[in-house]
Amino acid sequence: MSGVSFVSGKESGDMNINNVSTLTAGLRKLMKHKYSDLFLLCSVAVAFGTLLAVSALG
Repeated sequence: MSGVSFVSGKESGDMNINNVSTLTAGLRKLMKHKYSDLFLLCSVAVAFGTLLAVSALG
């Protein structure tokens, strides 16, 4: 019966929720670190660069 619940998506949905909560906990821990401003600056720069590249290609 576990194959049926996996096909219906119940188990995969639970795994996604666990992965998101783990990612959120990791980000919270990282943001409390002393280099949180540098991490935030780099992530914003990467997002801006990605948007710039996508708009240049499109």
